[in-house]
Amino acid sequence: MPCHERRRVAARRRRRAGAWGLLALFLWAAPSAAATLDLVDTTDLRVRLSDRQGIRIRVRPPDLRFRIGGRLHLDASFFDEDRARFDDGFHVRRGRAYLWMSFGERWSAKVERELTSRRAGWRNVWLRYRPSSSVAVQAGNFIAPFSLASVASSNDQVFAERPLPTIIAPSYQTGLGIRTRGRTSLLADHGRWTWALAGYIESFGDAQNDRHRSGHTGVATRGTFAPVSGHRRLAQIGASFDYESLDAKSRFRLSSRPEAGSGPSLLNTGRLSGVDRAISVGVEGAGLLGPFWLEGEYLQTWLARPDRPDPTFHGWYVQAGYLLTGESRRAVRSTAVLGSVRPRHRLGALGVATRYSTVDLDDETVTGGHAHAFSVGLAWYLRENVRLVADYVRVRAIDSRQRPDDPRIVQLRFVLFF
Repeated sequence: MPCHERRRVAARRRRRAGAWGLLALFLWAAPSAAATLDLVDTTDLRVRLSDRQGIRIRVRPPDLRFRIGGRLHLDASFFDEDRARFDDGFHVRRGRAYLWMSFGERWSAKVERELTSRRAGWRNVWLRYRPSSSVAVQAGNFIAPFSLASVASSNDQVFAERPLPTIIAPSYQTGLGIRTRGRTSLLADHGRWTWALAGYIESFGDAQNDRHRSGHTGVATRGTFAPVSGHRRLAQIGASFDYESLDAKSRFRLSSRPEAGSGPSLLNTGRLSGVDRAISVGVEGAGLLGPFWLEGEYLQTWLARPDRPDPTFHGWYVQAGYLLTGESRRAVRSTAVLGSVRPRHRLGALGVATRYSTVDLDDETVTGGHAHAFSVGLAWYLRENVRLVADYVRVRAIDSRQRPDDPRIVQLRFVLFF
C-alpha cells in the first residue's frame, strides 16, 4: 500500500476512534440520576461531593462556602479542506479548574485556570461584592460587558464555537466593573432590564494575553431591555459600546478561525501599527417561545489612525433553534443571555439549530479578508451540564491573502461542566 494511502487509512481510523470515544464518554458521564455524597456533615462543617456541582464545602461559623469544579470540552474535528490545511483529529478545546469562595451573603471570589497546553493561563480571577440582590461590583479579570455571544458562557453555547463577528469583542480584560438589573413597567408590566459597565486594561496587564494583542485602557458597557420576560417566553433587545485608547507604539489585530477551534486563522488583519483608539458598537436581539429560540447581533469596530486611513470592520449573525423534546432554554437574568437546557426526559433533551454569520476585515488599506459561514447543529443534552454537540459548517471565505478558501467542517464536541 502506498505511503499516502496508509496515512489516509490511519487518519480515517483516528476519526472513527475519536467520534466513538466522545460518544462513549458522553454516555458514561451522564447517568439519569444525580449522584451526591456527603463526605462530612456536622454542625460546623459540611463537605459534599456532587457530579453536577463539584466539591462543595461549608464552614460555619463564620459562614464560609467553597466550591471546586471545572469544565471539559473535547472535540473530534473532520475537515474537507480547500486551500488552507486543516488537521483532522481529537483535541481538548477547554480544560479548566476553578475555586469559588463566598464570605457571608455579600462577598465572593473566583480563581479559574485553563490547563490545556495551547491555551494555558488564568481566566476568571475576581473579587465580587453585592450590596444588594440586584447590584454586583467586581474587580479582577473577567469578560468585558460587550456583545451577547461574548458574554454568554462557552458551557451554554448551542454550537461548538461562537459566531465569526465575536472577534470584535474585547473578551477577557482586567479592571473594575458594576452590574445591575431590575424590573420596569415601561411598555410592559413584567419587563426586565440589565446594565453593566467596566473600566479595564488588557488581560493581566499583558498585551499577549489580549484578544487583539494590544496594550490599552478602555471602557465597555452593555444594556438590555426585555419587554416580555416570563416562564418560557422572552423578547429582548440590547446594545453594547466599547472604547479603547491604545498605548503608544502598541498594535491592534483582528484574527478569525472559520468557526472551528482547531482550524487555522483564515482571516487576519496583521498587527496594525499607528492605531490611536478603537471604538466598537453592537446591537442585539434574542427571543424565546417555549422550545423555540432566536438570537442575532450586529458588531462593528472603527480604528482611528492619525497618519493613515481609518478602517472599519463589521459582521453579524443570526441563529435559531428548536428543542424537539419540548424543553426550553433557560434565561439567565443576571447577564441577560440564554443558558443551557434542563432535560425533562430520562433519555435527555434533543435540539436542532442553524446559524448564518459573516465578518468583513477588508477596508481602506487593510486586507484581512472576509468570510461567510452557514452552520447546522444537533445537540443531545443528557443533563444540564452534560451534552454532545454535532455541527456541520460550510465556509466561504476570501482569506487575508485575498484568495478564495471554502472549507467544510464537521465537529463533534463533548461538554461536561460542574
